[in-house]
Amino acid sequence: MSAKTEPLDDLEALRDVDLVLDRSATPRDYGVLKMEDSEEEKPVWIVHVEARLKPTSSALADSIKQGVKEFLAGHTQILILPSKVIGWNAYPTLAKNIDLLRVTESTCPSNSLPFSQAELEIHVYQPSDGDAFEEFATSKTDGEDVVAASVCELPCRDWDGLWDTLVYSDDIKPRLLNYIHATLVFSERDVDFNVVSWNRVVLLHGP
Repeated sequence: MSAKTEPLDDLEALRDVDLVLDRSATPRDYGVLKMEDSEEEKPVWIVHVEARLKPTSSALADSIKQGVKEFLAGHTQILILPSKVIGWNAYPTLAKNIDLLRVTESTCPSNSLPFSQAELEIHVYQPSDGDAFEEFATSKTDGEDVVAASVCELPCRDWDGLWDTLVYSDDIKPRLLNYIHATLVFSERDVDFNVVSWNRVVLLHGP
């Protein structure tokens, strides 16, 4: 059996990506590596792959990553960017635990890439089915309570596809992801934000 990919025809999933902020950016930080042992020095591009877990899954992320990596390595020659991957549901471990497998972002300028030139970054996530709740604030004009914000836990199934609707020029989205992930890393490691200046806020504003 071979893995096939189909172009994404709907917009899904806020990205739970695995990027690290580094102000002394190198080509690797932007998804480009070099094959040092290759005579032609073909570029190797970082390609992000997402595995969305079923609500009932209790599988460890590491085991899913390994299963996805082995499946793609054994059944894929060309990656379509972006694309849905099919064929994985013939494998019991993957079929039991995930409901969507897709190739998502890459800084590769082409819409297809030989598998041998891809370095996979596999992200496993399980979206929340919880409803958003509203936070209120008191209006300064009439003293009435008004909705200040809607809050929901991420990743959220209701927000699947929202990230893909954000269209910016240049490399704003990769840089934004780098910053967001860096704040998560700082938080997990209890970095003192008085020592490392970061405000833990990302504000996206627009229509």
